[in-house]
Amino acid sequence: MKNTSIKEDLSLKKYHISLFFIHFIQSSAILFLAHSFTVPIVTTFYYLENKLDGIFSSDTNYFTISLVVLIWSYLMITAFFHLILINNKIYNWYIKHLHNRINYLR
Repeated sequence: MKNTSIKEDLSLKKYHISLFFIHFIQSSAILFLAHSFTVPIVTTFYYLENKLDGIFSSDTNYFTISLVVLIWSYLMITAFFHLILINNKIYNWYIKHLHNRINYLR
């Protein structure tokens, strides 16, 4: 078991603070600068009309997903968890387990 110094622990805290700001700025930029880009969720059903005519397909468009909102949500969730790690009580618990080579938050 390797003991890390307080200086290394503080640099890890600074790392999480900087990652919070990076993810928050990225998510804000994506939300405000990106155009609405949607992807349709389509299913295709193949059926046989009769043996002489061949196989036909029927496409059904169920819904569309906005990728901008999905990417924004992912980055905001990531920023939120980095913000939680900055909290002293949670950070001390996190560091204690990292010294034992256990990372519960990964």
